[in-house]
Amino acid sequence: MSSSEEKNHAPARNAEGNGLRKYEFTELAEASRYFSNGNRIARGRFGDVYKGVDVAIKKLDISEDDHWEKKFQDLIKAFGTVHHENLVKLIGYCSSSSDKLLVSEFVSNKSLKFYLYDEKKRSNLTWARRMKIAKDTAKGLAHLHEGSPPIIHGDIKAANILLDHNFNPKVAEFGLDNLYPKNDHKNHPSQSVDVYSFGIVLLELIMGKNVGKRDISKAKSIMEKLKKKGNYSLKNDDAGLIDPNLIGHYDASEMSRMIYCVAISISKPLLSSMKQIVEVLEGAKELQSFNSQQDPSPHNGLAFNYGPKKFEYKVLADATDGFSNQFNRGRGGFGVVYEASLTFQRHTKDHKTHTVAIKKLTYEQDDNPGKEEFEKEIKAVGAARHRNLVELIGYCSTKHDKLLVLEFVSNKSLRYHLHGNKTLTLDWSKRMKIARSAAKALAYLHDDAPEKIIHRDIKGDNILLTDKFESKIADFGLVKFFPQTDSVTHITTAVNKGTYIYADLDSKQVSEKSDVYSFGVVLLELITGRDPFMDDGIVKWATSLPQMIEGDDLIKVKDDFVDSKLRGVYDESEVKQMVYCAAASVYKPPISRPTMKQIVQVLTGKLSPENLWSAESPPRQVNPDKKSRKPNPNEQNPSTLLQQFKYEDLASATKAFSGEYRRRKDSCFEVYEAVISSGSNYEQNVTIKKLIHFSAQQKDEFEGEIKTIVNVRHRNIVKLIGYCSDEHNNRLLVFESTSGKSLKSCLHAEEGKNSADLLWPTRMKIAQGIANALKYMHEDCKPRILHLFVKLDNIFLNEKFEPKLAEFGSAEFFPESATHVSIDKMMKDSGYLAPEYDSSNKKHLTDKFDVYSFGVILLELITGKQSVVEFDRHETTLVKWMLAMPQFKRSPFKGEGKENFVDEKLKEYDIKQMDRMIACALACIHDNPQKRPQMCKILDVLEGIADLETLNLLP
Repeated sequence: MSSSEEKNHAPARNAEGNGLRKYEFTELAEASRYFSNGNRIARGRFGDVYKGVDVAIKKLDISEDDHWEKKFQDLIKAFGTVHHENLVKLIGYCSSSSDKLLVSEFVSNKSLKFYLYDEKKRSNLTWARRMKIAKDTAKGLAHLHEGSPPIIHGDIKAANILLDHNFNPKVAEFGLDNLYPKNDHKNHPSQSVDVYSFGIVLLELIMGKNVGKRDISKAKSIMEKLKKKGNYSLKNDDAGLIDPNLIGHYDASEMSRMIYCVAISISKPLLSSMKQIVEVLEGAKELQSFNSQQDPSPHNGLAFNYGPKKFEYKVLADATDGFSNQFNRGRGGFGVVYEASLTFQRHTKDHKTHTVAIKKLTYEQDDNPGKEEFEKEIKAVGAARHRNLVELIGYCSTKHDKLLVLEFVSNKSLRYHLHGNKTLTLDWSKRMKIARSAAKALAYLHDDAPEKIIHRDIKGDNILLTDKFESKIADFGLVKFFPQTDSVTHITTAVNKGTYIYADLDSKQVSEKSDVYSFGVVLLELITGRDPFMDDGIVKWATSLPQMIEGDDLIKVKDDFVDSKLRGVYDESEVKQMVYCAAASVYKPPISRPTMKQIVQVLTGKLSPENLWSAESPPRQVNPDKKSRKPNPNEQNPSTLLQQFKYEDLASATKAFSGEYRRRKDSCFEVYEAVISSGSNYEQNVTIKKLIHFSAQQKDEFEGEIKTIVNVRHRNIVKLIGYCSDEHNNRLLVFESTSGKSLKSCLHAEEGKNSADLLWPTRMKIAQGIANALKYMHEDCKPRILHLFVKLDNIFLNEKFEPKLAEFGSAEFFPESATHVSIDKMMKDSGYLAPEYDSSNKKHLTDKFDVYSFGVILLELITGKQSVVEFDRHETTLVKWMLAMPQFKRSPFKGEGKENFVDEKLKEYDIKQMDRMIACALACIHDNPQKRPQMCKILDVLEGIADLETLNLLP
């Protein structure tokens, strides 16, 4: 250590004269590399411990106890008087309103746990060392107990007994228990707590392992037998109590004394003291004398690894042999498509060779967008992720060339199978699957994508097919984006409307209804098998269709319109669904056309075709003062591509992860709110999640999981902006800000605070939004994602009370054991935990786990009560409280007795909607996970699309 460092870390008496130095928070942050995971030594019961310059820095978890500050100052004063060679020496501290830290000597040889619990390292613990550790640890504890005032450790265990290079023990973490309020409101622990815990440590030294309840029971049984014999020696260890490594290598009299101390510590801790145990261990007392006693700026640029990747032009040219016709797979909108093989990372941590489609865009020279404009389009396209959309893998942008690298879909296009394949005919079931999956993708683009996307070129060529004949919508060359304000975002000004047969040329304004029209033309193709370009086009050819529908003449529709190549093999009800959707999409004026979501509902049998045809959409209110404009960059959301942040910059944004910025802490992560800079003159509020459970070997695993959740893009899910992953084991996720109010704070205000007035329409909107988000995660993401932490704390509301689900994908980042630690910590005793949860088996975690938690949220919205309630002066879950009511003991629920449980603050509500929400809640909380419905069914019932009977509410 340099002289300046010695000066910085030498203990200097403070004003209280207790010999402890008061540090500035910035000093300790710099010394620990801003509390980097690479400097984190251990996670203690009361906070994380970091290595500084020859010191250990403990960053305490601050309690909400009103008297915490006074307790901390009292502790500091007391620590100044505690000095013993077997106690870790406190050097200094830091105290601010947001952060409390302790600075102690650094003990270099790790802990007793490190050696004792590892079979290979345990060989370092000879009997002589184990006996010395036992004696000296007992002396350190006796010193704490006999001092004035006496100090109770409260957390004696192998992890808190540190060892120097000579294996001399030093007790750490003492005295901290008094800082924290006790959950059971009982008195502070007595010396007997330490005596009992020390007895367990002695038993571990004897057995050479981490002991459990069975080991303790076994030891007690043996001790009782030895007591009756009046002899505490184990000449023949028939019961297997002694570590096999010690057999033949220990002192018998010392072993007897240690066994005796175990006996009196765990059997009679109230009648024993650490001073007496020291005397026994050292042989100063005979064993019989005790027989009568009874814990970049903020980023370094875009990390295209996890958004669209940037490829060099030469790489793409080489992969296609100079864009040879040999690899040409057809000309699409705005360019030629080539098939190629490229090696890169995709959904795994390894570089693999993938078959891709390379689209070489063709522009008139004056229309060629600049680099900035092109990348803006790339970012918008890359944000949309759905199993029925072709994935944008990467791009290339030079002054003269623009190329897209896309997922390769091997089964060609819908146009090929309908009109180009002369040998095979698409049967009806395949046509229906194609229609449904394409409709779902368009509904996602219009309603659920992070920003509304208008495709503008829907046609058979742009609907690619998988080997299982599911649609993959391709070619976003004509997309235009509509922010929520209805103003048009012009990404590429040179784009005209879609191919004329598919385009609604009479419409004056491009909107999502333009896509609906084009999709209607595609449906006409699927029904008739007719080439849309024949004669004057398929739309004019089929103009008699509306009259047939009005006359309910389905027989004539089948005779005149259904593809003869099907030879009458089709489902009549499905034909009717598709015919009505096609007619409503093509022959109604734009304002009366259905939405893509309504079309999905009809095609999947959740809405009757007649309702779709007869429905009239209300006229949309247009503000004449609002004009289409190119948005100001400062008003746009920052890049939808993932950013890679430097740890130092995130540390700077949170003032070294100060408690001032911390919003919550879990056993697996900490959450901070901060402002980061995203380029010149642009600042953004973000939420930073600092992960804890990681090792160097898990870096690749972490970055692999990033690729999973970066695909999650939904307006009701908090968006992932970026991440940090470095060689110091720091793993952080950066999300859009969740600084709005949580649903919990709005629905369950703390005493003395006013809650938001959540009227019934707002509660219903919140329920539908969260159901939509979970449905997307469970059914539309690829791969599908479980949330596992669905509860009110993780639902945030914006100024319009629209919900956003946070903490999604948390379980993806932790090893199985850590996942269960987090679930146990966050969900156990919360009222949200599904009854089938088994902490020993992660395979039991399915989408039905989330469904159960969502059901509890519905109950909270209905009743206004928290997930854990007081009933008959005992705590119980809201689920048990609800099901105990007489009206819920009969199935199905008949709708009576709502006044007994509906939130009294709801003066008015829609009775039918309330019944739907109650039915959904009851279905979600079913004891049998197999009988809980999927989220898509729950959403349909909440939105009034499906009847309650679809939930199958069986006992």
